[in-house]
Amino acid sequence: IMIIIIIGIAFLQNRENSNEVAINSNVTDTDAANEGNIENSEALDVESWRKKLWDYFTDYENYFAVRLENSNGKNEIEDNDFLVKKGFELASIEEKINEDGIVYKKDLDECLLKYYGKTPEEYDTEVFEYNPENETIKLRDGQGYDTHGTNVLYLQEITLEGQEYIADFDSYRIPENVGEEFDESPYGEFVIIEEVGDSTIMDFDYDKLYESLSKSNLKFQEYRGRNIRIKFVEKEDGTYQINWLSSTN
Repeated sequence: IMIIIIIGIAFLQNRENSNEVAINSNVTDTDAANEGNIENSEALDVESWRKKLWDYFTDYENYFAVRLENSNGKNEIEDNDFLVKKGFELASIEEKINEDGIVYKKDLDECLLKYYGKTPEEYDTEVFEYNPENETIKLRDGQGYDTHGTNVLYLQEITLEGQEYIADFDSYRIPENVGEEFDESPYGEFVIIEEVGDSTIMDFDYDKLYESLSKSNLKFQEYRGRNIRIKFVEKEDGTYQINWLSSTN
């Protein structure tokens, strides 16, 4: 009996030692992985990237690609309805929509691959109707939505992890109604109105707004929108493929 007890104790001690070695091995592996991530993460010069990304996203098409649809903190690009809506809108902006309001699937896919590198799993949604016979997408009867104003994105932080940039922005809403919204607002000084013949042409001085924000953003606080996180990779042609888009507040 004593021999059996001694063997049993020795077995338990060996088992505990083995578990301890395994646990230590796991901790070591995890630490190594974390150290690898830290090594692959590079803090970048915010000032130089701030103006570069400001100019990039004041371009209407590029801005529209990262316009938030929700404020739930989730990656919107993983949402099927988001992809269909963005694909339809970007195809419209790039003048790939027919006069009857129909967009061909191939054109919608082309826009989505250009901006996000992925296409929807389903094209038939609550808002959009897909015709598989001629592979077209259109708004469902009785469906519609309005898009008002724009935002500007002011970079606060950016890092590089591997090939992917992670950028956090403050956003500021710019209303679309020049007359009522701009006359008494801080934005009034940035509006450029020019009379050409019988037409009135309105432009906006984004560079001047950038300079003003760089000095102080206090007078623009009433127009603060959601904080936005964008993860992107830079393609060979200098454009960005967006892999992540979400609010962070």
